[in-house]
Amino acid sequence: MCCEGKSDKAEEKCQKELMTLENSTSIIKACGDFWPMKRTMVNYVWQCFLDSNSKTIFIEPYHINIDYIWELAEILLGDATIIVGEMNKQINLEKLVKYPYKPVVTLREEGVLYLVESILPFFKYLLKRKDIYIEEDKEHIIAGLTAQAVGFYYAS
Repeated sequence: MCCEGKSDKAEEKCQKELMTLENSTSIIKACGDFWPMKRTMVNYVWQCFLDSNSKTIFIEPYHINIDYIWELAEILLGDATIIVGEMNKQINLEKLVKYPYKPVVTLREEGVLYLVESILPFFKYLLKRKDIYIEEDKEHIIAGLTAQAVGFYYAS
């Protein structure tokens, strides 16, 4: 992604100038259930913000970023719930995604990739951040994702 393996200065430019957390959140919300685009944006967020070496990205004056992280966490929990629910359906009216450079895939297959490659790592790195406190009103998000991860395990 943008700053993976780059200097701290490059990482800071990505966080504050290239694509802020506020803009990333807006784009992710606008994607709806188009999992490929969401996967790309969520990967950017967890790699650029949650897996960052920056000690200042979640403190004044950037403490607002924590609100965006939790807003994204709620969105991702909803997405995980939809994806795991789709996996448990016997009958599915598949939407196809056709890429110019690879075979046609189903939106369900893209959803599984999104869950495994983006949603689960997002929560892993969220839990690893010592500077993001999990308040009592946010515990349901962590519990919900845990339930969806277990549901995914049994559905796959």
